[in-house]
Amino acid sequence: MAPKTEITQAELTQAGKEYCELHKIDTIETPVSLKDGKIVCDDANIKEALISLVMEQREPSKGMATTRPGRITSRSQAGNVPGSALDIIKQCASELETTYQVGKVTAPTAKTVLTAAADASISFEIRQYTHRPDYIEANVRAHLGDKYNDAVVSVFKQDFINSRAWEMVGKQAKFDNAIIDMDNPFLDNGMPNIKKDATVSIKIGGGKNSVQSGYQKVNASLWLYQELMQAWIFQGRQCVTKAKSKAAGELLLATNPNQEVQEAGELADEMRERESVENMKGA
Repeated sequence: MAPKTEITQAELTQAGKEYCELHKIDTIETPVSLKDGKIVCDDANIKEALISLVMEQREPSKGMATTRPGRITSRSQAGNVPGSALDIIKQCASELETTYQVGKVTAPTAKTVLTAAADASISFEIRQYTHRPDYIEANVRAHLGDKYNDAVVSVFKQDFINSRAWEMVGKQAKFDNAIIDMDNPFLDNGMPNIKKDATVSIKIGGGKNSVQSGYQKVNASLWLYQELMQAWIFQGRQCVTKAKSKAAGELLLATNPNQEVQEAGELADEMRERESVENMKGA
């Protein structure tokens, strides 16, 4: 039987429902659709989450090779069998973007760097992880043989939500929805001052198993707060992932004899991360 690579509408609908339940929201605001059996969504994080939920729906054990009922011949063989868990992960992961733009330079995404790290047998050690209500920091060491490289990624909550809040307000402005008080746009903590009567349109479910079926106006302040808190919840995992990517990327670059091929992208990735951390520290 051929491996199941295309995502069906039923799978997407169920994944959307589970995503909303996990995030305690009524609907996914960013438009989500299918094209040629692949998820189309402008928000890469939502797209990745939906793909992961689709993978969880499938039953990989049906296609695994066995020597007798319930026993797999080997982990490596099971991973290469069509329909196996690892096979499905590889198929769905291939849908994710491999690069992003930093200025005029193309840099690898964390997924691309970590895939290269796995191919090179790089292992990771989380040397320190700090998660306070107002601050998160991940200190990760990447090991390759007797060589290693450390990377630290940190984020301050107030700086993070301030930046994200203004980004979200800016997106609303692009839709001619000015939700801030232009007479007094800044609050004392740097957050945008939202007009009391401002509203935003969010996607709502129109019935059972419906992912996208219309919009509903909600209070802009409540919407902004919920979105920011949900984004902050994921920052712990994001810090660890970014630290792994940074540590592995620099280690791969240092040990790769053909450095000129990767140098521009890796340097751009490093510069972006360092600039982000420095901005968070108020430097």
